[in-house]
Amino acid sequence: MEENVQVEFRKKFVDAAKKKDSRIILAADDVGWRNVERVVREASRSLLAVKIHVEHPALWGMTHKEAIERLKKLTGNAFVILDAKLADIDTTNAFKSRYYFEQGYDAIICHGFPGEKAVKAIVDAANEFGRGVFMLVAMSSEGHLFRETEVDQLVEIAHSTGVAGVIAPGNQYELTAHIRARAGELLILSPGIGAQGGEIGKAVGAGTDFAIIGRAILNAESPADEARKLCEQLNASLALRKQVKAKGPVLDDKLVSILIEKEVLRFGDFTLKSGRKSVYFFNTGNLDSGKAMTRVGAAYADAIVANKLQDSFDVIFGPAYKGIPLAACCAQALYRKHGIEKRFIYDRKEAKAHGDEKDKLIVGNLKEGDRVLIIDDVITTGQAKLDAMEKLKALSLNTTVTGMIVLFNRQETDLEGKNPVEEFEKGGMKIISVINARDLFDYLRNKEIGGKVAVDDKIYALFKQHQKEYGVKV
Repeated sequence: MEENVQVEFRKKFVDAAKKKDSRIILAADDVGWRNVERVVREASRSLLAVKIHVEHPALWGMTHKEAIERLKKLTGNAFVILDAKLADIDTTNAFKSRYYFEQGYDAIICHGFPGEKAVKAIVDAANEFGRGVFMLVAMSSEGHLFRETEVDQLVEIAHSTGVAGVIAPGNQYELTAHIRARAGELLILSPGIGAQGGEIGKAVGAGTDFAIIGRAILNAESPADEARKLCEQLNASLALRKQVKAKGPVLDDKLVSILIEKEVLRFGDFTLKSGRKSVYFFNTGNLDSGKAMTRVGAAYADAIVANKLQDSFDVIFGPAYKGIPLAACCAQALYRKHGIEKRFIYDRKEAKAHGDEKDKLIVGNLKEGDRVLIIDDVITTGQAKLDAMEKLKALSLNTTVTGMIVLFNRQETDLEGKNPVEEFEKGGMKIISVINARDLFDYLRNKEIGGKVAVDDKIYALFKQHQKEYGVKV
């Protein structure tokens, strides 16, 4: 089958949700068929899909085909998803998934931790039958071992294997928001809502697209009323999420919190290197902990992957001094999170009096013809970046600077009134900023972080005035 089968299944799933005006998936986790039959019949108008486990048909005294047939008849042909949580080697996953698809299941849920090859075997089988695969990247259970580093690796596997969507917890909002920021077009289906403490509004706000709900509906006095109520709450939350997204940028809460907590972003009366006055100052020199540098390194690495820059450079260059630790943590995060191995180098503020020419100016393994990606803290006028590039040119190694990533773009003109980003890009460089000043201030305006509002209306007004005087046109 064609490689776009999972994309087509994703579209089919979403289209069906729009037609039925429901994104509720019933987790039919009851050993007794009689209650499942009653609940499904009563709540059918509000159910997009029914999710069952491998053991349920046998517990209900049926074959898989019989169970699927009855559920589809009761729901008017809703999706039936098998929560198989397949987690074996590729050959075993292949024959198991083919068997289940032959029985008639519309989609299968699998684990990702056995690795890309194991998941790809399931996707290949699903593609043969025109069915879907949802991969679990984090669980809703208390005390699970899915930490952010592992979750990031699993989301990468989800992308590389081309599954239709992922399973993320509806009761751990920060983790699901983290997954949402990396999931792209992948659908997010979330258990943990209801009996496990998750609230639909908060789950959807974090990134949940479809809610997997069991006991709240199964044990309700009126399953139909409960399912309808949950459906309405989910739809309203989705509408609110769209409004919020339309109003402004969605930034990494944890990254922004670290920038505020560590006073990387400070507010007051500052004179910049350019001589301009500013109501704020951005100083990565205050990133003084492993936690902070891990988060920042991940932000750089994610920006590289999101913008598909990983094949455009050979070495990362961190201009002294603040660019040095940033380049190091970026290289580490690229390898740890994305399996991408890159060298990194940095320059000296003052050349050594001994050693070869390269070693006098550059620390690290810079090679003839290297393509260089500059990693730095902030871009204002861009003069410091130009100075660093001149050092590379002076070595006559035929190196090329192909791109630059800065943590923060002040979005200001240079001293000649030009946009420094546009000036760099005229030379063929790709310039990426993790955070833009206008996005950050819009995001922070009257937002409480760590019990305080960092950007109130007064500071916001001063920022807007500064942008009016020096800001680039966007």
